[in-house]
Amino acid sequence: MSPEGDRYYAELDKVGMKMQSYLSECYGKFYSMLLPLLENQPEDVLLKISKSKEVITRTIEHKLSFCENTKQALQIALEAFEDQLKTIKDICEE
Repeated sequence: MSPEGDRYYAELDKVGMKMQSYLSECYGKFYSMLLPLLENQPEDVLLKISKSKEVITRTIEHKLSFCENTKQALQIALEAFEDQLKTIKDICEE
């Protein structure tokens, strides 16, 4: 664990590294498509999306502050992603 609270898990094997790369690429594409929807959104919405992006990307990078294990990190990342999807839905319904 680093002084900032980052808990680094065991090194990924080749399959894990490929999955990590794939998830990183897919989420990057998703997020880049999301950005135009965020134009002219209130600061609280932008902050919420930014925080959830950080949780998701840190999980994909295989590090997340203060999680005890990868299962807990995955659960938090999935909740953050679902929150992003809900926010997008709310924006589109406006």
